[in-house]
Amino acid sequence: MIKKEGKAPANARVDVIYEKGKKPKIKFSYPKLTDGKGKPTTIMKDAEHQNSVGIHTLIIFFVLILALSGIYLSYYEYPTYPDFCNVTLEEVHYGTNITYDGDLNASVYFREDRVTGADFYCDNGNYSVYFNTQPDIFGFVPPNFMASSDPVATAKALIKLIVGIAAFLYILIIINRFVTKKLVRSPRYQKWLPEHNVRQRHKKYWKFTAKDFDPETSPFVEVPNFKNISIEYRCHGDFSKQLKKIKIREHKYHKYDTKKEEVGKLKVEILKWTSRFYFDKVPKDGYMEVIYY
Repeated sequence: MIKKEGKAPANARVDVIYEKGKKPKIKFSYPKLTDGKGKPTTIMKDAEHQNSVGIHTLIIFFVLILALSGIYLSYYEYPTYPDFCNVTLEEVHYGTNITYDGDLNASVYFREDRVTGADFYCDNGNYSVYFNTQPDIFGFVPPNFMASSDPVATAKALIKLIVGIAAFLYILIIINRFVTKKLVRSPRYQKWLPEHNVRQRHKKYWKFTAKDFDPETSPFVEVPNFKNISIEYRCHGDFSKQLKKIKIREHKYHKYDTKKEEVGKLKVEILKWTSRFYFDKVPKDGYMEVIYY
């Protein structure tokens, strides 16, 4: 077995060339991709892009959560119970006057009082509650007394929440970008990543026979949806004698626009690859087994 290592932990083009009586040659090359602005990227920038989200991102996320929670709890002052409060009930009154016509010619007045809420005037602040007659949409919270809210204060709290989330994500992105740049340049990470990716994937198996060759093209068979993480192949019979070259390339395609009825621009998928096995001629017998991720 021949082992070769690339220059960066990123998807790379691979050529395995078989020559009669010689050990196979293995060549690495990296696709010339472009960034979001259309400028060409380097190998390391492409590696940073492909590895920008990983286990280290999850670790950074939880570390930030714990750190910010610790800072918040260290400086947060819990309010104390009030020592004295005056309570004023918010009430509504319903009155009905019923008059009887006839011999009695009398009238009766009915009065009904209902409490809709209360205002608490305390030495440490003022608080208000109101009785909500509508349950929540799921029926979990029945009609009950609820705290009144100030629309201005609610809007300020919402703005603070949005700003806080945006600041958290910004800090996370900056730290994650810095850690990613350090990781992709680490030889230990470059060696560990492929082995880790293999453990996280489910194996796929395909068996090629002579029936899988297209008679109208050059003799080759293809694994069309290949993650470029790991591939194992075993040739049996004439497949072993006729195998000439293996090429691993990024998946390229032209998307067809059904509205304009025309072929669109060339698209490149950096996380979807194809693996082609080229032969001198179509094998007469035998088969080839491929296990890939």
